[in-house]
Amino acid sequence: MTHEELERIAALTRELENFKRSLPAHSVKPAMLIRIEELEEEIELLKRETSKQASNDTKENRTVNPVR
Repeated sequence: MTHEELERIAALTRELENFKRSLPAHSVKPAMLIRIEELEEEIELLKRETSKQASNDTKENRTVNPVR
């Protein structure tokens, strides 16, 4: 996972937390709920992509040349 990816996930997580804290107890506007869902989905997608990338990198590093 690159530094930029970690920063992006952290920024989205902070935004999500701030959004959730600002939700009113009643009469939540649909746009607010949609934004929360978008943030959650983007965070999950980034985590999956970076996890998949890290897994591929690990597999490539495991490939060993045959003994001579």
